Amino acid sequence: MLVLGSSLLLARTLTVDDDGPADFRLIQDAIDAAAPGDLVSVAPGIYSENLMLKNGVSVLGAGAGLSRVEGGGRASVATLFDCDASTRLQGFTLTGGLSPYGGGVLVRGGTPVLTLNDIVGNSAAAASGYGYGYGGGLAVLNSSALVSENRIEANDADVGGGLEITGGAPRITRNLITGNLASVGGGLDAYAGIASAAVIRGNTVVSNTASSYGGGLEVGGLGSPIVSNNLIVGNVATGSGPFGSYGGGVDVFYSETRLINNALADNTADRGGGVSILADLFGVPVLANNILYRNRGTRGGGGGYFEVFDAVVLNNIFFDNSRQDCGGASAALCSEPTNLFSDPLFAGASTSDYRLRPGSPAIDSASARWAPADDFRGQRRPLDGNRDAVAGFDRGAHEFDRNDVLGLQFTDVSTFTWQPVAGASSYHVYSGLLSLLPFQGTDSCRDGDDPDRADLSFTEVLTPAVGESLAYLVTAVVGGEEQTSGFDSRGIERSLPSPCP
Repeated sequence: MLVLGSSLLLARTLTVDDDGPADFRLIQDAIDAAAPGDLVSVAPGIYSENLMLKNGVSVLGAGAGLSRVEGGGRASVATLFDCDASTRLQGFTLTGGLSPYGGGVLVRGGTPVLTLNDIVGNSAAAASGYGYGYGGGLAVLNSSALVSENRIEANDADVGGGLEITGGAPRITRNLITGNLASVGGGLDAYAGIASAAVIRGNTVVSNTASSYGGGLEVGGLGSPIVSNNLIVGNVATGSGPFGSYGGGVDVFYSETRLINNALADNTADRGGGVSILADLFGVPVLANNILYRNRGTRGGGGGYFEVFDAVVLNNIFFDNSRQDCGGASAALCSEPTNLFSDPLFAGASTSDYRLRPGSPAIDSASARWAPADDFRGQRRPLDGNRDAVAGFDRGAHEFDRNDVLGLQFTDVSTFTWQPVAGASSYHVYSGLLSLLPFQGTDSCRDGDDPDRADLSFTEVLTPAVGESLAYLVTAVVGGEEQTSGFDSRGIERSLPSPCP
């Protein structure tokens, strides 16, 4: 007799609530009980734990503002060892961790996903008092993890205040890295091992501090990391003594790092306010298609400081940097004729809008060899920005979309204005509650409240409820067709559920 049998193990959802009815009150108890493929769903609350994740188990909080895990200064708040891509940590505030590596989160090996978390207020310090602490917020060691759409803020370490990368090929994308502190690599330190291909892309790296090298980023080692489409703004490398500090925005050493299509603005260091590139013994570093704007080097090289045997420095824009746009023993690298020294015409640097205005010298003038296939917001490259019927790549983090509506700002408490779009016959205005923006967008057409849809202003007649606020979207109508409604944080063009007629 032949007996055929089969079994199917169904994935389960295990619930956690610190003060209510659920399967568990502690997150770790749920993780321990879970099997690969299971989901641990964590309700809002404050959990005093140090988590050890399990391969194949996803742990999802109710949102970073709702589910909070406090490490209590005992160890990393969360640890992931050799977890694969089916392992996800999402939707938490992770705070109060203390560890030699990864005060907030420690990732060793594997390919896990960390997304939509607030990793704030953690520290990395050497346990014995000797050596260094790496990755105050997060340490990714010999891993190909995806670290995306997190807020990494107010962490500290000796090396890599916000984030430490050592080896592997992780993808660090679309994170806000801000207010972190270290001696080396205030926002991020990446020491890439042999054949490493770390990708640091589409992040906002702002207001971080290092006391010596790399206020925003420090990148070095034997690999070829790609740093592209980032906004690197307002970072500082301080320092004292005879050598001082290097690389307010980015410091590159012993590496063939490729810095491509970034916007580096208002960064400060003794040497290399925007970027410093030193000692290229392990490859040829590349600085291409970037905009270096209003950076400051107190001892020279405000835009870029170069002391290298060889490097590729081309198709960049240097403007309003002090002292000098380029300095150092290899400052002549900037004399390559494709580099420009003219105003990039940002839409509004004073309001952190680093998109390009019409007429910018950055439009359609970048090197196609180095340019990525999309931009900071996920807009495809190249576009025909100068209307010559030939699509060309732009310099900087943003590809110029001539149908973008730029310069939205309130002129008084109820009226906002914007800049004209060439060829536009009218404009549509959408609005929605800011609290609902992540879920359904600004999908209410307001054309009925706009008596003149061809002008460049809209006066709000509604008053949101106490504690609420409104978000707005303006689109242009060119040739009878509504133009882009923008891109979400994943780089996907938004589709409006209820478009204006």
